[in-house]
Amino acid sequence: MHAGPFEKIVLVKMISQLMGQQYAMGLTESCIRFWKTLGNYTESKDKGLLEELIQVFQDEVFPPNSTILFTQSSPTLTIGFSEDGSIPKEGKANIENKRLSEAILGSAICKGGVSPATRRSLAVRLCDLFKVEEQKAAKC
Repeated sequence: MHAGPFEKIVLVKMISQLMGQQYAMGLTESCIRFWKTLGNYTESKDKGLLEELIQVFQDEVFPPNSTILFTQSSPTLTIGFSEDGSIPKEGKANIENKRLSEAILGSAICKGGVSPATRRSLAVRLCDLFKVEEQKAAKC
């Protein structure tokens, strides 16, 4: 799913205030764990990419109810921010790297990911979608 050839959107909503640098450090650690799980993490290769990601968040402050939107359209990762809980209208940064884009989604939804609630939500939605498709197929 995280590597599928289709656009993916991840919306993160803050429940408590967080500094951008704190969020970026947690996100980069999650990406590293994801890549290590796949067996393709190389510090020398990935260090510059992760530093670019950290720079995007460096000067941000995320108050409660603010959002971060990751739009993944291979190979471009677009990152946008909103302080009022709305979906950001435009991105603050574009990073041209498919591996990073996949790692951000993978670190949230894959086994051992940072967000079990996201995995459950995705599983329920996919299950419902498959049921609808199965019902449509049964009518044919």
